[in-house]
Amino acid sequence: MSINLQALIEIAERSIQLHNSLIPKDQLEHMSLIAHDVQEKLGPTNRLIQSEAFQSQLKEFNRASERLATILEHSHALTLPAIQAMNDLYGTANKVSVSIAPTQNVPEEKREELITRTIYSEAKIQIRKKIPAIKEILPLSLPTDTTWENVQARFVDPHTLFIEIPKHKVKITVDYKDMGMWDMRSDLPNAQWAVLRGLAQYGGEITWKTPIANHSVKKQKQLLSSALKRYFGINDDPFMVYRDEKAYRLKMVLFPDSDSPLAKDEFDDDPMGTKEYLDDVMSGI
Repeated sequence: MSINLQALIEIAERSIQLHNSLIPKDQLEHMSLIAHDVQEKLGPTNRLIQSEAFQSQLKEFNRASERLATILEHSHALTLPAIQAMNDLYGTANKVSVSIAPTQNVPEEKREELITRTIYSEAKIQIRKKIPAIKEILPLSLPTDTTWENVQARFVDPHTLFIEIPKHKVKITVDYKDMGMWDMRSDLPNAQWAVLRGLAQYGGEITWKTPIANHSVKKQKQLLSSALKRYFGINDDPFMVYRDEKAYRLKMVLFPDSDSPLAKDEFDDDPMGTKEYLDDVMSGI
């Protein structure tokens, strides 16, 4: 994906002009060359763009843009890797602005505000236009010592999950969109969410004897594993080793919703206190 940097520079120049138009005349006198005509500014900019050093920066900027676009294309969500890629993109935009600032006579204290942020924002707009239906999700921010064994969750209904991590006093209710498990075409839960519900209904595991097992369950299990790691921020695999268990068995504790026709009797007592928690939340609204 190639970002039109020339267009971004021109937008940055308009941002500088707008900024300068708001500066009182007496202050402009102390900023010497900032008030130069736009055409005079374009000459140094064009020479800069043609330089070998700047072309190297441009390649780095486009690589950062490509990384971000690729992550968003695969996840359609603002995940932790996407946030890191956005930070990388901002960093390369800042390097570009360091080169551009002298050609525009922009003082260092204004460089990031007028050039870096403008280039970065416009680059994100170009990326978003090419990737429809990006769902922005915010991964959980958990202590680094959190393990899957610390996590327990219960379906409140087919679309909602109550998550509790007693070790860190975390209680949160999320839906399939919050966790990035949605089909952008139908706006409904995707296959990974369906597998997660199936795991809840069958005691946290799926074997080839489980009624919901099919030829695609291995692939969906892999995608579900990635989605869970992305949302919880736990790098360890949420599933136990298959060759040891002879099943896809979750490390976290997972209960089905009480209305599930496949819910086991031992789950009906609401061991997580989900109803009490939801009652407390609703009473505070």
